[in-house]
Amino acid sequence: MALPLEKDHLTYTASYCEENIYLLCQYIQKHYPDRLGECTVVFISNENETFPMWRQRASKSSDQLVVWDYHVILLVSDGAGHTGSEHTAAATVVYDFDTTLSFPCPLADYIDKSFQPSIPLKTQFIRRFRLIPAELYIQKFASDRSHMISENGNYHAPPPTYPAIVAPDGNTMTLPRCRNMVLPQPSTDTYGKVVLEDSFFGRS
Repeated sequence: MALPLEKDHLTYTASYCEENIYLLCQYIQKHYPDRLGECTVVFISNENETFPMWRQRASKSSDQLVVWDYHVILLVSDGAGHTGSEHTAAATVVYDFDTTLSFPCPLADYIDKSFQPSIPLKTQFIRRFRLIPAELYIQKFASDRSHMISENGNYHAPPPTYPAIVAPDGNTMTLPRCRNMVLPQPSTDTYGKVVLEDSFFGRS
């Protein structure tokens, strides 16, 4: 079952998807704490940090295609015992602030329209997915937004108006670890798990 969330009531900053999803996780933790265990944060990228997604609001093309370096969404299960990365399409919805699809969107529909699995991709564009339980994301995520600052000191996109996110342990920048899509994962990687397209698409 989807959470009764009103998109207009949630915090959103364009080009800061990782923070939008972090704040959404915090919102769920505060207002629907019994559902947080059914939520999984998904970082989408690859080792080249170049991949296609369709049905994106940022697109200027008729097919709504964007080539991202990374993107972040949230999966929420139906509350029937699916936890962590154990999501199936029939029981899961996707919250993506940047999609032109519904908010939330059924996972099967989201995969079909956002990733167009039937379209063959060159190796360098094949996507990988890092699945991070929402509870872990709240504990681990931090960003000083330095990745958004150009060589001349200006932001590539206006930053959020609230302070930069600092992890409970004082870490100020863990975003690169969340974006890391190297396989096989080293034993020191404690930020969820990375899966290939076939595994993620198999949920539909």
